[in-house]
Amino acid sequence: MMMSAVLQMEELHCGRKTCGETAEENRRRKQRRRSMTVRRRLFLIIALAAAAVFLSLYIGMTSSDAHDLSSVGGTQIRSRYYQQIEIKSGDSLWNIADEHMTDEYDSIDDYVDDIMSVNKLTSDRIHAGEYLIIPYYR
Repeated sequence: MMMSAVLQMEELHCGRKTCGETAEENRRRKQRRRSMTVRRRLFLIIALAAAAVFLSLYIGMTSSDAHDLSSVGGTQIRSRYYQQIEIKSGDSLWNIADEHMTDEYDSIDDYVDDIMSVNKLTSDRIHAGEYLIIPYYR
């Protein structure tokens, strides 16, 4: 009777894993646990470092794309603006186009067509004292 009480007390005192272990077994178990903890921490550090590298590369690539939008294929992209001018006596769409045409147009005829389109002109006849909206790039 006394012996069974001692055994019950020993079972309560000893945990399931440590009950009956020798000091060497206990030391190995603790060493394995520490080793697993170190491995988990090392894996977490490597995973976070890899995520940081990929994130910085992604941000670097997207921000360089934004800078590249100002020039495409070696050609600078310029913004289109409009200017209102008064037609003077003797002016024609062609001499106005010749004064204001920028490099974005292939020919003076293309620029005259654009001026006519912007001003909703159906004919190339213009009159002194009227106003035209002239597109240009800058």
